[in-house]
Amino acid sequence: MDESKKLNAVIDVIMLAGTILLRNGSEIYRVEDTMIRIAHSQGIMDCNVLAMPAAIFFSIENTNISRMKRVTSSAYNIEKVCDVNQISRQLVSGDLIWRQPLFNSSN
Repeated sequence: MDESKKLNAVIDVIMLAGTILLRNGSEIYRVEDTMIRIAHSQGIMDCNVLAMPAAIFFSIENTNISRMKRVTSSAYNIEKVCDVNQISRQLVSGDLIWRQPLFNSSN
């Protein structure tokens, strides 16, 4: 996979993780922290994340890369929050290697 496609795939996963967390009742600071930790685990060190109840923003410093996702619905599902947190921990610790999509986008 070339670097541009990999970077886009990583950002897709970061945004999906944040969306799943926000939609399922996670605290705002945990959404931001998890997104940053996933980014750092994949070598994206200079990133910015802003989560609000209705939207998530992600950008990489000194690039023209930024993403925004509007989050319009929410529910409380602690199981989904725990699943995302577990994947994040595995990425950060190196126990999970990036090879394929890590999240089912239907979440």
